[in-house]
Amino acid sequence: RAKAVYFLAHWCPHCQEEVPNVVELVEEGRKPDALDIYAVSTSVDPSRGNYPPVRWLDIEEFTFPVIRDSDASEAFAQMGGQGFPYTIYVDADNNIVARSSGELEPAAIQSIWEVAAGEVGGEGDSE
Repeated sequence: RAKAVYFLAHWCPHCQEEVPNVVELVEEGRKPDALDIYAVSTSVDPSRGNYPPVRWLDIEEFTFPVIRDSDASEAFAQMGGQGFPYTIYVDADNNIVARSSGELEPAAIQSIWEVAAGEVGGEGDSE
């Protein structure tokens, strides 16, 4: 199955804007059926806002599977993370078909989801 994997920092204002957009798109039925959503909580810092991240994500009703990155944010670095939110979009063959760094508008999120799910042609990076 296709996947969108969000790397989120609880203290990041852009993540705080994008998470509700993702939730709203899903609630509106605009997520392709063939796409799963996951998140990695990264760059966790107890001294910054929205700590702990799980509470923030619960408040936002982000009900997708979330794992915590290492204290050194190794998963974020290994996947090429450059800024927040950072998202990789993977097709059903587990190929990365796009990446995005920074907050996206809902229409852009939906468009990249559709590419990953194989609903439209094309591929590339959206950085």
